[in-house]
Amino acid sequence: MCTAFHRLVLLCSSRRAGPGPPRRPAAPGTARADASRRDHGGGCDDSCFGAAAYTDEGKIPEAALHASLGCGNPLVVAELRPGETVLDLGSGGDADLGGANLIAARMRGADLSGAYLRKAQGRACDARDALLTGADLQASEFEDADLRNADLRGAVFGRAWLAGADLQGADLRACVFGGSPRTTGLLEVRMADTRLAGATGHVTGPVDVGATSPQLIDGDDLQRWFADHSAPEVEVST
Repeated sequence: MCTAFHRLVLLCSSRRAGPGPPRRPAAPGTARADASRRDHGGGCDDSCFGAAAYTDEGKIPEAALHASLGCGNPLVVAELRPGETVLDLGSGGDADLGGANLIAARMRGADLSGAYLRKAQGRACDARDALLTGADLQASEFEDADLRNADLRGAVFGRAWLAGADLQGADLRACVFGGSPRTTGLLEVRMADTRLAGATGHVTGPVDVGATSPQLIDGDDLQRWFADHSAPEVEVST
């Protein structure tokens, strides 16, 4: 996925290729243009940037090399701060954003399909209409996030914390919530008009299911609500 920040820096994050576990992002300040660590399997090492990220520089216009920091993990050098704008240029999903600081980020309509977002900090971010199909959101925090109409089909939440988030109109079909006792925290999450068919896993409420005014339900009432929305395998923990 490519991202552009209001400081006019263009960055490209790596897409995972081939089998095996997703990579964790390199720590800030550790980026090195080390061509010997290139990943020739379809991506590049998280600490590889700029011209060193390319195996055949001769075929790439010099202006393009200067305009881009290459592939890898953009968060290593981006220093993204709350309130800054992230522009998704639509080059694809599978972004490696484990532990990303996305607090108050504006990601409306972003393509983060298949993204690795474990432990990401997305409190109060604007991700309306975002594409997050198949994303790994385990142990992430999206408290008070705006996720209205987001596409989260098949997303894996695990022990994610979504307290106060707005999921009205979101598509959560076939998503996987947490396991007991590590449930997905849905404390006062707004879920009116949410599609949930085939969702599974354990959650904690209460959840706000009111369409025009707050309507908090929990326990057996919330269990029945999930069943009525074609998600009988979602279990409410109390």
